Amino acid sequence: MDDETPIVVVQETNVSLVTDQSEAHVIFDQSGLNMVEISSPGPQGPAGVGVEEDMYDMEIDSSNPAAVYIGYAQPGTAKSDASWRIKKVSDTGTTVSIEWAGGTAGFNNVWNDRASYTYGP
Repeated sequence: MDDETPIVVVQETNVSLVTDQSEAHVIFDQSGLNMVEISSPGPQGPAGVGVEEDMYDMEIDSSNPAAVYIGYAQPGTAKSDASWRIKKVSDTGTTVSIEWAGGTAGFNNVWNDRASYTYGP
């Protein structure tokens, strides 16, 4: 197939135009008369990890369900190092709040000291 010969795929109210180089999606409303979206994906990025939980070591202390502590640090960081980002998730039964140790999401806390910190937004 060359770049000049698109393949048209019709499924219900969606039409996809596909060439060797790219794919564009044209979506129509229920009547099939009004185009509501055209999208074309960008180039493929490098393989990697985009989720914080996969980028860092993670510790969870759920010994008190009303206040769960979650810590993130670079892989291999000791729990006694001041290199942890720690958040506290509190559940009062009607409200759930997420607060950070020292009021910041910085990597400057000790996991072992999580219960002694003051937490804020």
